[in-house]
Order: sequence, then structure tokens, then C-alpha cells
Amino acid sequence: MKKFLAIGLALAFFISVIGGAQQPTENGTFAYQITKKSTGTTEKAGEESFVLQKQADGTFRLVSSFKALSEELKAEYGTDDLFSLDMTTDANSRLINYKVTSKTIKGQFDASIVVNNGQVAKIVLKTKDPAGKETSSEREVILGKDGDPDQVQPLIATGFAGSDLLVLQKFITANVKENKRSFLALDPFRLTNPVVKLDIEKLAPVKIKTDKDTIDVQRVGVTFKDEKGETFSLELLSKDNVLQGITAEEPTSRLLIYRSDLYPKGFEVVK
Repeated sequence: MKKFLAIGLALAFFISVIGGAQQPTENGTFAYQITKKSTGTTEKAGEESFVLQKQADGTFRLVSSFKALSEELKAEYGTDDLFSLDMTTDANSRLINYKVTSKTIKGQFDASIVVNNGQVAKIVLKTKDPAGKETSSEREVILGKDGDPDQVQPLIATGFAGSDLLVLQKFITANVKENKRSFLALDPFRLTNPVVKLDIEKLAPVKIKTDKDTIDVQRVGVTFKDEKGETFSLELLSKDNVLQGITAEEPTSRLLIYRSDLYPKGFEVVK
């Protein structure tokens, strides 16, 4: 469970006010559900609301907010507002800029990425521990050309919260035509080695069973190595290019992140 909370909640987000002249392209809520294999008990850890909007210049801005519902999480971090994020991409979901912040009893951090002319990504990471000690580091990463597997792409690989994965799913739809492909992506929290390899595989469709009906969804597998070098895999479930949910599994727990605005009572994956 701890690993899922670190991965699934590492990039939970804060909702921002966007100008009234702009209209939402997509909005909704992700629910985070963790099931312990040993007991079969299920806990709703939190909910994440998001808004994805097309801007006047043709770019897309994503903002979202996460509210912890788990009493364990609230006690551990001293708040139910854990993180905030603001991300802008182009029409093909390629990163333009990115900012995530957090302020809890465990300390503070600010991570940002700015992509200059689509060629260089500048990463800045600032932290402050509970005792008030501050650190600040930055570095630049040269990006690659489209289709070159040996060059870093303008794509975020971080804690994989629901909205973060929503952008990843759209990136795959817009840029991946093969059944299998690997990307080198950016993780601002691994500043000594911010390049992360993502292995993408389009899998056979599955069905999700809700309280009302059964729905066919597309499925994409994503595999990467975490900061300890351990392999972690998850699956993106989508329909008509709209992310419906995410599943992941480790030896002791299962994670389901689902669109609670679409499925208030959740769903079960039927393979």
C-alpha cells in the first residue's frame, strides 16, 4: 500500500482558476481505490478533480486537485491537500511547461520543467525539510527528434497520478502507431538521473463491468523501473480516446484509479 501511495499520489493536484472565456475540453474526477490482497478489504484513498482546457493559442492546459480521504494519509501528511500541478502541452500532448508543488508536515517541494523551442528541457527542483533547510538544484536535458528511441521525448514520467496518466494516454494515441514502443521521458524528482524509460504496449481490449452495464475498452500497458530499479507496470483503460481508469498490481495490493464522475460506484475489469 505504501508503494502505491507513493506512486499514485506523488503527483496529486490542485485546481486552478482559468479565464471564463475558455471552455473546458475535458473535466472529471478520478477516485483512488486500494485493495489489500491478504484481507480483500478495499479503501478509497482519495479523489482527484481535473480540468483540461484548450487555450486560445492552440495549446492545452491541465490543472487538477487531489483530496485525501484516507485518515492514514491525512495523519501522515497533516493535511488533505497534498500536491498541486499545472501543465501545458501542445496539441499532440507534448510537454511545454510543468509545475508541481507540495507543502505538508513532511516538508515542501517545487518541481518545474520548461521546454525551450522543443529542444531543451530545463528542470528545477527546490525542497525545504521540516526543519527549514532548503535546497535548490537545476539541470538541462537535450530532447530528441520524433521517432528516435534513443533521444529523450518531451513527455513526463513521474508519480503517475490520474491526470498525469490522462496526458500520457493522449500522447500515446497521438504519437504511437506501433503495437510496442519505448520512450525516454523526464522525471524532475530524479534530478541526478531524470531520464526514465517507458515501455508501451497496446494490449487486447477488455471489458469493464459497472453497476449498470458492461463496456468494451481499449488497453495499453506501461512498464518502467522505479527509483529503486524495481519494475512497475500499469494499464491504461480508455474508450474513444477518453481515459476511463488505470489498474496496477504489486504482491500485496491492487490499485484502481477510475473516473468516478462516469462510474460513481466504480467498475471491475473483466479479462
